[in-house]
Amino acid sequence: MNDADEWARLQDAWGADAPAAPPMPDVTAMIARARRQRHLIIWTIAGEWALALVAVVMLVRDWPRATANGYMLLWWVYFLLFMVVVMISFTWTRLAALREPAGASLRDWLGLRRRRALLSLRLVRLTRWTTFPMLPAPFITLFTARDAWSATWSTAVVTMLLAGGLLWARDKARRMKAELAEVDALAREWLDEPQDGTQDRTTTA
Repeated sequence: MNDADEWARLQDAWGADAPAAPPMPDVTAMIARARRQRHLIIWTIAGEWALALVAVVMLVRDWPRATANGYMLLWWVYFLLFMVVVMISFTWTRLAALREPAGASLRDWLGLRRRRALLSLRLVRLTRWTTFPMLPAPFITLFTARDAWSATWSTAVVTMLLAGGLLWARDKARRMKAELAEVDALAREWLDEPQDGTQDRTTTA
């Protein structure tokens, strides 16, 4: 065996032992997932405003009883102003997550995943911040209900809503932090400089 044959044999051995390259991220699947998220965001906005409309209808129905008590009227005014701020903040944040890139590059869609994860973390903070001002709500419903049955179910519902919001925020924060870690790992693997907007390695000339 001459030197050329030996060199060829070594090259074949090195090639066989070389670790397999990680698969390139599927941008098409990433786009499809982003479109499903977009539809979910739209339905979430519609659902939140539908619930707000139901709350307004209930307030109009109980308005004479609310105005009969000065403390109750003060609570309803506080609640209405507070919910206006909450609804605008949540809707504005969700609308910001609807914008999608026009192209199909990996950098653009990884950027969208990062932006939506950061906006979701903003929703988490909003949920936590807005839960604390509503902590008196179960006690208000308990002491202003028409009867014992109304006091029981309304207090239970309000308490579950507040607790559910905090549990949702904790789970959402965990998932979005994992999402950001995954996006950063993909950016380090497939983009030359993920933080400064340079061209990615998957771009062809």
